Amino acid sequence: MNTRKIIFIFFVLVFCGIHKLKSNQKINIKSTAKKNSTDSLFYKNHLQTEDLYHSVVEWEKRLLKDEINLTSEDYKRVALSYAYFNNAEKSSKYVEKYIKNTHKIRILDHELFLNITDTKEFKLLKERYRLEINGWILFFLSIGFIGVFSFVMINIMKNGDLISNLLVSFFLLFLSLYIIHSCLSLSKYDFNIPHSLFFSKPIFFLCIPLIYFYFRRVAEEYTFKKTDIFHIVPFLLVLIYFIPMYSLSSEEKLHILFNSDEAIDTPLKIILYLKIAFLFFYSCLSYKIYRKLSFKNNKSKKKEVLWQRITVFFLFLYGFLYAITIGNILKLKIFYSQIFLTTMIVVLIVYLTYVKPNFFQKISLSIHDCSSKYKKSGLTESFSLELKEQLLGVFQYEKIYMDSGLNLSMLAEKIGTTRHNISQVINEHFGMSFFRFVNKYRIDETILILNKDLHRNLNIIDIAYDVGFNNKVTFNKAFKAELKMTPSQYINKIKQK
Repeated sequence: MNTRKIIFIFFVLVFCGIHKLKSNQKINIKSTAKKNSTDSLFYKNHLQTEDLYHSVVEWEKRLLKDEINLTSEDYKRVALSYAYFNNAEKSSKYVEKYIKNTHKIRILDHELFLNITDTKEFKLLKERYRLEINGWILFFLSIGFIGVFSFVMINIMKNGDLISNLLVSFFLLFLSLYIIHSCLSLSKYDFNIPHSLFFSKPIFFLCIPLIYFYFRRVAEEYTFKKTDIFHIVPFLLVLIYFIPMYSLSSEEKLHILFNSDEAIDTPLKIILYLKIAFLFFYSCLSYKIYRKLSFKNNKSKKKEVLWQRITVFFLFLYGFLYAITIGNILKLKIFYSQIFLTTMIVVLIVYLTYVKPNFFQKISLSIHDCSSKYKKSGLTESFSLELKEQLLGVFQYEKIYMDSGLNLSMLAEKIGTTRHNISQVINEHFGMSFFRFVNKYRIDETILILNKDLHRNLNIIDIAYDVGFNNKVTFNKAFKAELKMTPSQYINKIKQK
């Protein structure tokens, strides 16, 4: 290759290198220019956004000064503007107005509210409107559904008096429905089911008289009269008041739900105060009936009516808590306490239904049998009490029950009255038959001897004969009926102690 060709190739390579370098330089210049242009535009838009929010805030202040009402969209723009400047109080105020007008809760998820999401005002707002499920709500809800199921089971089992079972089962049903509806309110899920609005309000006025009439049925074998229809008059009046609200559209009901603090008019306030008076009135009546039932039975029967005492106490306490919260619906802790009390009543009835299936039968039938059996008896109340005292005297002090040959005729002759009168006194005052009454004293004496026999020198069968039993079978049967365990199990229990 000659020199000319080498020089020519060299210049060509140099020319190509210079051209490529210039091209790369142009590209870098264009990229830098583009980036600078983008940053400048972003900065310009940022300034425009801030100016926009400033203008919205100033515009809102002028409108307030001129007393001009804002639209829903205006509330939204103002709320977002204040959120941009981290003004949680103002932003929360306007976003709540927007929610109340539009019923749209999703606005709380807007990215601009991230600035104020940890503030006290915005947290309260979310608690008020956002769906909330916690352990207490799930517990209340499960008890409510169990109560509805138990309502069905009580009526399927058909134990005891039909009318008393219907009264206590419908009381359980209405109480359970009230709990379920309260859970919808606590979780804010009622915003998704607007037709549940005021569902439990009239039910309350039907629920409370049911437990009152149940107590009367159990204590007095009460039969309904035409005048008893007046007890459901408050329920009918409250129902008539709420019927127009039940006929509203879902949108109208949502407006009431989202504006509950403003929707309480004068008639509704009257109903709330009437509910308190109604509750305390029937609680007093129920307590009076409970006292009568409690005095009418012996200690073993008092255990069976203990749940009624607890129910009356819960009703009084519920009324007290309701009176506290009536002025402020947002006292959630007290509202939770109210629901907890009602769930405890439901749990108690459900427990008695499944663990002691003959519970309602025992109370109602024992009173029914006594009242019908001695309906035509000429035994006066004062003479009956006198015979009761004499009966207790010969049993507690003379220990007549230790005579294995004791019968009703011997006892009547001892006291100086008739067999019929003694039988009636034992049935009415102690709620049991003559033989069970005698055996109870014999078992109590047996337990007393066993507890004193620290060294276990005595034979259990010898003790049985000493206290008045004729044979081992009768003794074992009576012992297990009273203590729910055999004599040997009881002795082992003493040894363990």
